[in-house]
Amino acid sequence: MPLSTAPERGKGYQEFEMIDRLVLDETTPAARLLKITGRYIYRNIDEILDAIRQRMKTGEDELGLMIDQCRRSEMARTSLFCVTPAFYRANLRSIHQLCDDRRGDWIERVLYQRLRNLPPEAARQVCLFPVEPDQTGISGSTGGQLEISRFKYAVKRRLRMVNLLVDRRYLWYAR
Repeated sequence: MPLSTAPERGKGYQEFEMIDRLVLDETTPAARLLKITGRYIYRNIDEILDAIRQRMKTGEDELGLMIDQCRRSEMARTSLFCVTPAFYRANLRSIHQLCDDRRGDWIERVLYQRLRNLPPEAARQVCLFPVEPDQTGISGSTGGQLEISRFKYAVKRRLRMVNLLVDRRYLWYAR
């Protein structure tokens, strides 16, 4: 991909500018795109991928986007998501134009607002990951190590299970 047109607007701008180019320029689009932030490791990536494959096969409402959205912080976690090119083109195209980290318009906030305001038929195509991502790596904001204790991870796995019983679109607990 060519360099970003506005790198000063932040990583979210650049990431989604790149996804736009990929989705809009690709002659034979993939069935779905999995975006993973490169500095993170998902210890349970096989479980996450299995969950994506299973959800795609169930014949439930068509899945357009699998992403964790947090109601309390009003942010969508862009470090890991899976999207179909059709959903992206219809609902997320050019979203990077609204991002500017210098003003606090981070992609996580901008995307959450966009998803919150989707029409009902598109909103039904959005769901949480059915498994708690087991993430480690280096924070892009602080440069510190992202690490979660095994106990805290086990608690979050159980909280996610309960959360999914009442809401498949938003997480109701803090990360």
